[in-house]
Amino acid sequence: MTSSAYITEYIDHDELARLVRDPSNVPGKDYLVIDVRTDDYAGGHIPHGLNVPAHQFRDFVPYILTNYATVPLFVVHCALSQVRGPKSARILREILADRAPTGPDAVKPQVKVLRGGITQWVQEYRNDAQLIAEFDHELWDGERDY
Repeated sequence: MTSSAYITEYIDHDELARLVRDPSNVPGKDYLVIDVRTDDYAGGHIPHGLNVPAHQFRDFVPYILTNYATVPLFVVHCALSQVRGPKSARILREILADRAPTGPDAVKPQVKVLRGGITQWVQEYRNDAQLIAEFDHELWDGERDY
């Protein structure tokens, strides 16, 4: 039997872009983007996101649960969302499942992985200041190791 804690759910860039652009959505209240990159975080990120390096993610989850307990949607990503992002999303999903509210009116938060990670996000939105913060063209236009 497959537990829903192990199923990776994705969100596409256009869907997240709509959330970020919509002034009625408040980051940290209506959604939270969690960027799990380390050194490769430099050079640009999704505005109002939280940077928690993947190797520290499990230790940081209590902070997330305390400060963002009522957020209905968590979007986790790394550079390509192939390893660090999905693994961190799984950790968060498992811990949230263990602490999920019960009852008929209980709202369970969703945890999704940004399809294609920040790399695809930058390809699509590199010139949109509303969708990418602290963007460094030099860093992204050069060769980059992931």
